[in-house]
Amino acid sequence: MFYDCPAIDYGVAIFPDQRIRPCCQTSAEYSKPISEITNPDRFADLRNIEQHWACEYCNRKESQNLPSYRQFFLEKFDPTKSGIQFLDFRHSNQCNLKCRYCGPHFSNQWAKELDYEITLHKTSVKEFYDQLLTNNLVDMYWCGGEPLIIKEHYDVLESLIERGISKNIALRYNTNFTSIKYKDRDLLSLWKNFKSVKLQISLDAAGPELNYIRSGSDWNNVSQNIENLLSQRTSIPELQIVFSPVISLLNIWFLPELFSYAESRKIKVQPILLTGPDYLSLASLYSEQLRTHAKSILLKIQHHIPQSLYDSIVNSIGTEEHEYLFNHAVRHILLLDSLRNEKLFDVLPFKNIAVDLTLRNREYEQ
Repeated sequence: MFYDCPAIDYGVAIFPDQRIRPCCQTSAEYSKPISEITNPDRFADLRNIEQHWACEYCNRKESQNLPSYRQFFLEKFDPTKSGIQFLDFRHSNQCNLKCRYCGPHFSNQWAKELDYEITLHKTSVKEFYDQLLTNNLVDMYWCGGEPLIIKEHYDVLESLIERGISKNIALRYNTNFTSIKYKDRDLLSLWKNFKSVKLQISLDAAGPELNYIRSGSDWNNVSQNIENLLSQRTSIPELQIVFSPVISLLNIWFLPELFSYAESRKIKVQPILLTGPDYLSLASLYSEQLRTHAKSILLKIQHHIPQSLYDSIVNSIGTEEHEYLFNHAVRHILLLDSLRNEKLFDVLPFKNIAVDLTLRNREYEQ
């Protein structure tokens, strides 16, 4: 049976371009001006249409019998409440990192490095607090940029606490977890006032390699923040911590150490497979030597991840036809190493292959 997604009437996702959608998975082409927040029928044109083009992501997931965001909303929806129940804040590209596979649309630090005329994009919702921050709210999702360094994130949490409604709200985050304070505001203290907190920490390696993959990060600092959180986990209601590494050409080599670190601290790992840019994905592993090495590493973590995900990762590994992607990856890595005075290329296991491919012209060898 078809059910309208509750996000149509009860969800708002806020983006840096002063636009909104029912959720983050809705097509960007469907976006509407932020002034529509005050209109209860802002997304009414999505109702009663089973295969609306704007909802293609969930349609595709459900056709493959995979969990969809629509199903998440159906599970969390409270039929006794009206108004906005689900808020998704990805309203700024303010970030303190320049992750290798990211770009200026999601990180103003990337924009600065590339000399963009406008580096920071953000949408303030302060004028809409009375419509958004109400007793109807049950779930709030924070993304970025990096939400834990954005002032308005702390303003919103404090406003919810002051309004006496924070105990009813589940908080969810995608964060690099490089910071757990903002000036004199302590995030862990604020979280104690909410119904639950789920953290998806973007952690691609458990060691100094992280500093190069997510440029600007400091593994020692991130690991200390994790330890501080674990020491207070019993005081934060229903705290869930998940590591979400983005599996790519850059970090597949370091996954066993990451899983070992997570296991020692009883933290779940839910990997995400990078699909773009394609030259940093596993499709770039064109040589037999690299493919064999990658598969041997995956065998070490196979028992930690669902079989379906393991199969997807293995199937994404490239072929000899993808030599051009590998060449692009090497150029990208070396250029950023030079610009940022970093040494990611030195810790990756394919220097000899790159040298052999690029510098040795066997056509002229006798």
